[in-house]
Parts: sequence; C-alpha cells; structure tokens
Amino acid sequence: MWLLLFSCLAGFHVCADDLARAAELEASGDRDTARDLYIRWLTDDENRADPGYGRTLLHLLRSGGTPETLFGLLERFLPYVENPQDKLEAVRFGAYLADLTGRFDLSQRYFYQLMIADPRTDWIREYFSLLEKGSPEPSDPLNFTSDLVDEEHAKNRMILYLISLYVNKASEETVIHWIERAETAFPFLRNYPDWYYAVWLICRNSALMDIQNRYKGDLIRNFPDSPEAGILEREVEILLPPVFLVQRDPRLMQENADTVEKYEYIQMGSFGSLEHAEKFCEEIKRDTGLSPEVFQIEGLYKVILATSTPGKDQDALKKSGYDSFTVALPPGHSR
Repeated sequence: MWLLLFSCLAGFHVCADDLARAAELEASGDRDTARDLYIRWLTDDENRADPGYGRTLLHLLRSGGTPETLFGLLERFLPYVENPQDKLEAVRFGAYLADLTGRFDLSQRYFYQLMIADPRTDWIREYFSLLEKGSPEPSDPLNFTSDLVDEEHAKNRMILYLISLYVNKASEETVIHWIERAETAFPFLRNYPDWYYAVWLICRNSALMDIQNRYKGDLIRNFPDSPEAGILEREVEILLPPVFLVQRDPRLMQENADTVEKYEYIQMGSFGSLEHAEKFCEEIKRDTGLSPEVFQIEGLYKVILATSTPGKDQDALKKSGYDSFTVALPPGHSR
C-alpha cells in the first residue's frame, strides 16, 4: 500500500515538474522535447483545473508548428480551458490563423465562437456578409461618430470599414489617408492589438511594406502577450490569401491551389475515451516517429494522421503492427 502511495505521489511530482522542465528545455533550444512536455501537462486530467491551463495552451500555440498541428491542439485542449479570457484569446488565435491560411470553414467557426463569447465583436457578422458578392459597403464610421457608443464598439466599426476599403479595391492612398484620419479622431485605437493587426493585414496585402513593418513592430512591442502578436511572431506561412480575398475572387483560389500541399488523412483507431485515444497517439509516435492527432468526431475520439505521403506512412504503420485506412474529415476539421 505504501509503495502504491509513493508511486502515485512520485507520478504527481513528475507531472508538476513538467512545466518547469519544459521552460528550461525551451530556453536551451530543445523545443521539440519542451513541446512534448507541455502537451503531456495539458493532457493530464488533474491539471485542467489549474489556473494556468489556458495560458499554457496559448504559450504552446505561440511556440510554432504547422497550421494543422496548431488547429489540432486547439481542438484537443480548448474545451478544457475554463478561464474566460484565456478561452477568448485562444479562439482569437484560431480565427486569425484560419483566416490567414485560407481555411474558410474553420475561420467562420472560430470567428462565430468569438462572437458568442464576446458580444462586443458585433462586426464579425458583417465581416462575413462583406464576403458575399454584392454585399453593401458599410458606412464610414468617421462620418457618424455620435453613433459610436464606446471605445470597443468604435474600434470594431473602424476595423470593419478598413477591411471593406481593401475588399472594395480602394487605392493605397485612400487607405493610408483613412487610417491617419481614424487614428487622429480616435487615438485610443492604438490601445488595441486587433487594430494594429488589421492595419498590418491590409498593408501587407497592399504591399505597403514600411507601414506593415511599423505596425507589426509596434504590435509585438506593445502587446507581446496578445494572440495577434503570437501570430506575427511566428511569421505564419501564408498558404493562401486571407479568406476575404479568396471569397471575393475565386480565381485566387485556383491560382494558389497548386502551391498548397495535398493532404490525406489516415485513421488508426477510434475510442470512446479521450485518455485512451491520447495514449494510443503516444504509442504510435514512439513506435513509428509519426505524429497523429486526436479529433473528436461524432462523439468519438479518433486517432488520425494528416499526411502528404499516405502510402509511405501506411507502410510504416503496417511494419510496426498498426492497421490504418484513409478517411475524409467532416467540415470544420479539414486542412
């Protein structure tokens, strides 16, 4: 009995030390091992009530990886984040990442989650309305300042109108002049990281390099812990134009289709328990070097690998004794 108790306590201390050890390894440059420890800590059921659970997930997201890996982490751990602010920031991270990498279904899903979590993000519904051909351009909020009820509301209307200028092909001079007018009329805009992010995004796609770099630098310096800074620090690889560009001009999707790596999905197992699915994932990673993820689909936890070399990976799985088959992921889980 004492031996069993000692083993349990030892296991607890090992897990409790995972974060400190992960930070040390990360500082030394061993990011892969650090990432594994962060994931192990997040996976442990006992840590889900820890006040730092959400911040640890956000740190892991900021540490890098392919977009699909980051979406996998969000799908896996976001449901357990209890702190409302942490959850909000993680959803924002997912929304921006999906938007930047051209994943319309995911972008829409995360942005609507954001709208539900924070009613002040009233611009989101109109943002997606803007993407529909023929949708009217919103009125310039600088002409109706008395209608802006508070800073948050004003900032959101400014972001929406700024995006509409680009979508409706306003000249670069018009965009720059309007940004200057907005910041002169409402200096508080510089207090919001999503304002800097919106200006960066518009100027990036307008090839306004000097302005883009200035706003990026100010964002990372002034709001280092924000989801927006996390996205820009990672230098996210833009696989496709941002969602609003693709939706406005379907030719862009075709032009970029050949530059996007084609992925297939291989399923190795399906479980009723998240714990069992995650243990199976670790087994496969240890035995084959592959890195499958757990997806919650139709009430089950499925162990799935996204791969551009399905034949090679299925051979490797078979040699290690694992059965597998290709699957199609449902909407909201696609690469």
